[in-house]
Parts: sequence; structure tokens; C-alpha cells
Amino acid sequence: MTGRRRILGGSAALAASLLLLSSAGRAADPVWLKLQAPRFGVVSQLDENATRRWAIEFDQFVDALHQLYQVDELALSPLTIVLFEDPRAFAPYRTQTASGQANVAGFFANMDAWSVIGLSSRNSTAETRHVVHHEAVHWFLSGERVESPLWFEEGIAEVFSTFEVKNGRGRWGLPIQEDVDYLRATGVQSLDDFLRTTQDQALHGSGKYYPEAWAFVHYLTFGNNGAGQPTLRKFLELQRETDLDSAFNAAFGLSYKDATVELRNYLARGKYGIAELDVRDRGAEMSAGPASPLQVEFALARLAAAGGNDDLARRHLDAVVAAAPRAAPAYELLALLAGRAGDAAAARAALDQAIELGSTDANVYRARARQLLDENRKADTRIDESVPPDAARSAADMFEQSLALRPRNRDAYEGLLHALLNVDAVTERDDATLAVGRRALPTEGMIVVAQAAVAKQGGDVPTAARLLRAARKEPLTLPPRYRTTVTALHDSWLIGWLSSQLDALIPAERFDDAQALIEAQLADDSIDGRPRTVLESMRLDVDGFRRIAAAAAAGQAGNRGAAETLLREFAADPGASPRAKRAAERLLERVAGRAPPQPR
Repeated sequence: MTGRRRILGGSAALAASLLLLSSAGRAADPVWLKLQAPRFGVVSQLDENATRRWAIEFDQFVDALHQLYQVDELALSPLTIVLFEDPRAFAPYRTQTASGQANVAGFFANMDAWSVIGLSSRNSTAETRHVVHHEAVHWFLSGERVESPLWFEEGIAEVFSTFEVKNGRGRWGLPIQEDVDYLRATGVQSLDDFLRTTQDQALHGSGKYYPEAWAFVHYLTFGNNGAGQPTLRKFLELQRETDLDSAFNAAFGLSYKDATVELRNYLARGKYGIAELDVRDRGAEMSAGPASPLQVEFALARLAAAGGNDDLARRHLDAVVAAAPRAAPAYELLALLAGRAGDAAAARAALDQAIELGSTDANVYRARARQLLDENRKADTRIDESVPPDAARSAADMFEQSLALRPRNRDAYEGLLHALLNVDAVTERDDATLAVGRRALPTEGMIVVAQAAVAKQGGDVPTAARLLRAARKEPLTLPPRYRTTVTALHDSWLIGWLSSQLDALIPAERFDDAQALIEAQLADDSIDGRPRTVLESMRLDVDGFRRIAAAAAAGQAGNRGAAETLLREFAADPGASPRAKRAAERLLERVAGRAPPQPR
């Protein structure tokens, strides 16, 4: 990172421990090298020249990204690269799949709070480079203050995956022939459907999404000599502000059908532009020397954990913890492994130890807060009555600590939402955290629901209800599992609040105020379904009790005949409020029986 050195993705405390204890533990075989670049660290079995060449080229890849996207590099998760001399040495660290270890020459894992690359240099292929570059784009774009739509993130990652350096210049945008051939054979999906694809659908649907993401972003970036770049920028901006259809129409000026035809024609022509740019050789800024045994152990522990090789990761961690028992990152990783194993007690102990030692891993605070909610959750209760207020407040504080470290973590916002729905008081930090979240994830509906919880706790139910309605509509997105819950919260909060207001206004005969309150809500077209039906019923109630009050006033003035007439007319009105009718009938019995009429 520019202006800030990170030692292999660890904390300063761990780095100091490793340097002091570099002679402890077993000797590594073969000898490992540690190279520190401004943006990442490398632990390598290769010689210094080979390691430096690899690091310089990867740094040039990142430099090319940085020239195009002005991200906050200090916000990037620490990245460690582990280079193995041959496939046999790398084999134990290859990623686990449902059918066993994947037969790959390398992988990139972004674990949110830290990232790691593992590669076998002798068996590195174009496909491996493609995967590493693709995932490295995601790592790099995580430093942007505002999240981009899925189609752009995946598309630009594919477009940059073919990056190469030729004669000192970086080349990006080279076509992916496999994607071209696939789309020509299967056809291009309608952009109307493609742009609405969720991440889960992209991962588990057909294999068409990623090729089309490459094609769409490549077309907008390079098609017609770059004429589509202003359209791309405008579309990205508008998608954060309005619904997809409005954003697309304003940016493209075309129907989805016509734009899809243009994309198909672009693929059919078979001519795809590329871009070249100058990239720096920052090899002089990279320091290299022997890696200490513990630096190697910790790098390998993270690599093993990222690949799902948990037993191997624990063996490496045992050596780290034995020699550096006050290093918070070791306990962070122990908590991750315990959580995967389903050992809640061990995970809790490791999380508490990491927090006590000053962990700067956002996942630690998020995981401990989630444990706190789960441990105190009441069964079979509404979501806003499911956790005791004191536990909810403690959890909210930890979620906010997590988000202060990593402000684009959806899981943390989901947990914060649950906590804020149950606290008995809100704080300025709650507001501030959610405001940052709205800027970082401008289309995330869960954050808006959390803002609604804060408004409701502050007594502003109309604003809370408005936010809940907004959370269900584009451009905001809300996980399907929350839609029913958010609707139920909206109806409960709004109807409960209106009922309490009317219960105070009607007995005080403040009918004009009650009527204005209801009409203001009915004027909002976004209120529909059950709440609108209840509002219309409340409007009838106000009108009915206004008429009853007039009859009562006539009776109290001594004009019993007029009072009785007014009450009988009201009771016979087929459009009158049933609730008010019952009150009128009781009053009529008293009037007809010559008992002094009483106001409701």
C-alpha cells in the first residue's frame, strides 16, 4: 500500500513477534524468501530473481487498475502471495471442492479482511493467470467507496483477466476466445434478464453469465472505438439512483431488445479492441530477504484455511500460537476454523482472545456479535421482539466496530439490522454507521430497513414506515427472505402508531386533526394493501365519531329529539363505520330511554 507497509497481511504485533522469534520453530525446507512490495507481500520458494519478476508483473497489473479506477488503496484487505517451486509442494494447499481437492495450479481467495494467492510457478498456465487476475480485480475494486453492480464487477474482472505486459506496456481487453465461441454457439441472453441476475443465480445458473458479462463490458468499453464509455459511466451512476428500467432507458436511449441486438452484432463482427498503457517497474521499491519460519507458518496457515484445508491450517497455527501467543491474527484464524468445525465454544474463546489483543479483523467483531444475537434469541417471536435490549445493544456496538473496519460487509449490516430492531435506545453512532453504509452500498435495502428501525426507536414512525416501503422498491434490493418480514413490520408499526394517535385525538374531539392525519397518509400512493384498507376504515371512524359527538352535543344542550334523529340517521347509514355505529347504538339507547346522553 502506498505510504503504508503491510507485513504479509498480519498486524504489527504479529510482525514484531515473528521477527523476535524468527529462530524459533522448525526450519523450513526448502528455504523461503520474503519479498515486500508496496501493495502486497510475497512468501516464495523461488529464488530472488524469479520472485521479483513475478512480483513486478503483478504490481504492474495492479498499477494498470489504479490508473483506471481511483480506489482507496488503504481500504484494500492485506494481500499475501505464496509461490511454490513445483506442483508437488503446492498440492496440499489446493482448494477443496465437494469432490476433493481441485486440480489447479493456483488460486486467489478474498477472505474480506485478508486475501491470499497460492501458485505453483512451474505449472502456471494461462487459465491460472486468468483466474488470479479476475479475482485480483475483485480485491482491488473492494477499495472503491461505492459498490458497483454485479454485471460490471464480473464483466470488468473478465475484461482485465487477460492482462499482460509486452515491451514495458500493459495490455488489457484482449478477447477471451472461449467466451466468444460459447456465446456464438448458445446465443446472448436478453439484457433485460441478464442485468437482473442475482449473484446466487450467476453462481449456480447456466455458464452464460460470465461470458456475457465480459461481452457487455467489453462492448461498452471498446466497441465503436470507445464510443460507449460515456454510456457505461452514466448507466453506473443512474443505477445507484433509480430503478433499472429508468437507468437503462436514460443511459442507452434504446430498448433492451435493440441493445441486445447491438451486443450480438458486436460479437458477430469478431473485431475487439484492446488498450495499452504505461506501467511502472517498482522493483526498486521492493525489499527481499530470508523469510522467518513463523512468517512462513502464518502465510501457509492462511493459504491452507483459504483453500478449505483446515487440518493443515491448524498444524501451521499451532506453531504460530506456541511461539507468539499474544498475536491477535492467529486467534482470528483459529476462530474461523472453529466456526467451520461447528465448535461454538472454541470459536467464542478465540474471538474473545482476538478482541482482547486488539484485533483489527472486521470479521472477528461481526462473528462475535452474531454469536451474541444467536445466544440470546427468543424462539417464536417477532423479529423486533426476538432479543433482549441489553444483548441487542452490545451486538449492535460490535457490528458497528466491524463496519468501521470494513464498511461494505452485507453480513454485518444484516446483523446490525437485527440488533437495532431490538435495542431500547439508539445512538448517534447508529445513525453515522448507517449513513456510511448508504454511501458504500447505495442499493442495499437492508441498510434502509435498519435506518427505519432507528427512526422508529426515535419515535418517528411515519419516517420509519416510509423507509420500509422504500426498501421494497427499486433501485433498492432486498433479499427475498426479508420481504414478508419487512411488510409485516411496516403494517404493524404504521397501523399501531395511527391507532394510538386516533385514540388520543378522537376522545378529545380533535376530529379535524385526526382527519388531516389520515388524509396525509392516504395521499401517499406507496401505501397500499392492508394499511390502505385500514386507513380507509379509520377515516370512516373519524367521520362517524364526529357525527356522534354532534348528536351528544345536541342532547347535552337539551335537544334530545335532534340528538335521537341524528343518531338514528347515522345508525341507518350503510356506509358508516361499523365501530362508530356500535357506539351510536349505545348512545341512542340512553337517549331513547331518557337517560342523559353522554359523549363517547
